[in-house]
Amino acid sequence: MNNQDFGFRTIISEHPDGSFTIHSEDDYLDNYLAALEVKKSGDLHKAAQMLKISCEPPSIYKGHYAELLRIFRALNKQDLKNGCYQNVIDRVNLALRYDDEMITELCRHWGSVHGKTYEKSYFAGESNILISDIKSLLKASTAINDEANIKKANDLIAN
Repeated sequence: MNNQDFGFRTIISEHPDGSFTIHSEDDYLDNYLAALEVKKSGDLHKAAQMLKISCEPPSIYKGHYAELLRIFRALNKQDLKNGCYQNVIDRVNLALRYDDEMITELCRHWGSVHGKTYEKSYFAGESNILISDIKSLLKASTAINDEANIKKANDLIAN
């Protein structure tokens, strides 16, 4: 997917199938604020679904990702307690993907603003992933003997 910035308030995203989506900062903000209200009401699953809109296509709105990952952590805690290990694995892997895409988008966006090329390491401090996320991945993967995700978690912990 290719994103193009058209001024400060509008982003047009081209999808692999050739279709386009137009997003404005106001749309993202309205959705974010609505998701926070849904979260306050206790519907974490719905709030997470709403916040995913801010992440697909990737954006530079770090706070949206941070809030989504806070919700994921609460859901992961519940699912670990209830033995729903695959949900935890899927959620942490999605969080890792979203975080990587956000950092890539930060590099692209600020590179175009400043006329520079940024490496992902430049924005590493913007990551929303916590060691507790990786430990949740390890715990869930170990519980169901998912060797690929056990290795992934151990590699991430080691680095």
